[in-house]
Amino acid sequence: MAASGKGSDVVDTKIVEPLVKFFKEAYGFVDKCQKPNFAEMRQISTVVAVGFGIMGVIGFFVKLFAMPLNQVLMS
Repeated sequence: MAASGKGSDVVDTKIVEPLVKFFKEAYGFVDKCQKPNFAEMRQISTVVAVGFGIMGVIGFFVKLFAMPLNQVLMS
């Protein structure tokens, strides 16, 4: 069976054209991206390490105070 002209137009306008537009925009975005240099990478790594440290300290103190509080409440 041959595809009708109207159904093919709907598929083109609703599916194919948005996909083609998306892939063209995505390719343009990736084409403009660049790798970070050493200084940027070191700065990003430092910020991530500090964030992990802060989250670890917060988690430690929450656990430190939650365990005795839980024992008091449960007994």
